[in-house]
Amino acid sequence: MDAAFLDRAPRLKIVSNISGGYDNLHIPEISRRGRMATNTPGVLNDTVADTIFGLLVATARRMPELDRYVRNGRASLSSRV
Repeated sequence: MDAAFLDRAPRLKIVSNISGGYDNLHIPEISRRGRMATNTPGVLNDTVADTIFGLLVATARRMPELDRYVRNGRASLSSRV
């Protein structure tokens, strides 16, 4: 969100940013134009933690490798007996 974008939105009153930070907003330019900017700190913490935990489990259990094995047709019920 920079000066060029703000030029194209002259009636814009508020910028609501839903992300892990606000470095994608040019706060000095938004403020200079008298517009308000908001963000939602902490909103993604649980989601990021869940994703990281899932990736750790998938890696520890070699799930991507198993997925490729099954998708390539190398696994069958008879191969387990």
